[in-house]
Parts: sequence; structure tokens; C-alpha cells
Amino acid sequence: APHVYQARLQLSLIIHKLGRAEDALSALEQDEQEEILNPHLMFKRCQMLLDENKIEEFLYKGRILFSRHFVTIRNKDELHAISSAKKISSKNKALVEVRNFRCEPL
Repeated sequence: APHVYQARLQLSLIIHKLGRAEDALSALEQDEQEEILNPHLMFKRCQMLLDENKIEEFLYKGRILFSRHFVTIRNKDELHAISSAKKISSKNKALVEVRNFRCEPL
């Protein structure tokens, strides 16, 4: 069901209002290995983790949340290739070329 995440989000908010922060966080849990991650649930979980001062888990989940928007730069060659290109498509192409030249996985 495409809107199951909304039910989980509402459940979490209700539980949180009852003062059960751990249970509210549990309602927002997602298995990174087994399911497609929902950014709405991830974002709300990050907010709650920060509110509960669970900084380590907040940083970990936040990195996962934003990982689809960023690429890991592995070395100075990749940094130079990306920074010298102006368009996003050129940056992607330059990164692929560097990794292919170095015989590294994409």
C-alpha cells in the first residue's frame, strides 16, 4: 500500500504525544537492507532523534537520508574532476572517467 508510511507517521506522532519517545522512534524504523526507504519517515525519525539528544544515531540516519543527493569523493583526482566541471552531467561523466581510468568500481 503506497500510503502505509502516512499511517506509521501518524502512529508515531500520537505515541510521541503520549510521552513514549522510544516507541515513537520504533514506529519510524525502516530496514535499510530490506525495504525502500521513505524520506518522510527518515526525516521525522531524524527530528525525533535530535529532540531526544541521540546525536550518533541522528548523524547516521541523517547521512543515509541525504546520501542519495551526494556522491562520496574517494581521492584528489575525483575532487579535481568534479570541481573543474560546470554542469552536473559533466561532473558525473568526469567522475565515471576517473574511476574507469583507475579501474575502480563506480
